[in-house]
Amino acid sequence: MRLPFQKPASETGQAALRWRDGDRASALGLRAAEFGLLALVAVAAARLIWTLVTPATPLGNWTPPAPASTDTSMLGSFDPFFRTAGGDAPAAVSDIGLILSGTRVDTVSGRGSAIITTTDGVQTSVLVGEEIVPGVRLKAVAFDAVTIDRGGVSEQLFLDQSAGDAPVTPESAGIAPPPAGTPPPPRLAADISASPRMIGTTITGLVLNPRGSGAAFAAAGLQPGDVVTAVDGAPVAGIGDPGQLARQLDAGGATLSIERGGKTVSLKVGK
Repeated sequence: MRLPFQKPASETGQAALRWRDGDRASALGLRAAEFGLLALVAVAAARLIWTLVTPATPLGNWTPPAPASTDTSMLGSFDPFFRTAGGDAPAAVSDIGLILSGTRVDTVSGRGSAIITTTDGVQTSVLVGEEIVPGVRLKAVAFDAVTIDRGGVSEQLFLDQSAGDAPVTPESAGIAPPPAGTPPPPRLAADISASPRMIGTTITGLVLNPRGSGAAFAAAGLQPGDVVTAVDGAPVAGIGDPGQLARQLDAGGATLSIERGGKTVSLKVGK
C-alpha cells in the first residue's frame, strides 16, 4: 500500500510567499502606470488652461519693427518700356513748336497715343515709339502731357489749356458794322383784332382787342375793348374791311376817336 506524497510544509509556505510577492509586484506596476497616466492628463490639462488664459498678443508694450527705408525716387527716374543707359533726368518743357491736342493713356500695354499738331497745322495721331517729325519721337504719354525724345534729350509737351481764339468781330474782320438805329416798331396788323359793332345793319364802331403777343397793341396805347368810332375824323362806317384799319395804321398812322369807359378820347397811332 502506497501513501500519497506530500510536500513538506516548508516548501508549501515558500511557494505561497513567492505568489504573494509576484502579486504585490504586479499591483505596484499597475499603480505606477496609473500615476503616470494621471501625470500626463494633468500636464495636458495645465497646457489647455494656459492656452485659454494667455493673451494671443505678446505681453508688454509691443512695437512692430520699423520697416526698412526704401528710396522710391528711383521708380520715377526711368521708363520701364523705353529704358536708357543711365536713367532719365527731369524733362524740360519743349520749345519745338508742336502742340499737344489730346492724349490716350493705355494702362494695359503701357503705350498709349497722342494727338499732336505740327508746325504746319496738321494734326496727327502718334503711338508711343513712333516718330512725330524727323528727329522727334513720342516717348511716353501721361494724362495731360507727353514726353518726346528730341535727339536723345527728353522734353515735355503739355495740353494746350488756353482760352482759345477770341471771337471774330466785324471790326477785326474789316467789315463795317451796320449802322445802329432804332428797331422797327412792331406791326399792328399782326397784333390787333378789329370786329364791327353793329346797330341794326349799320357799323357804328370797331371793337379792338389784342391778339398774338399784343406788343404792338400795347405800344400803340390801345386797351382791350376800345371802340374806334372815327379815323382821321371820318366815321368808320365807310371802312368795308375791319382789317383795313390795322393796315392803314401800319402804312401811315392815323388819329383815332375812341370810346373808352363811356368817354371819347383821341389817340394818335402809327407814324
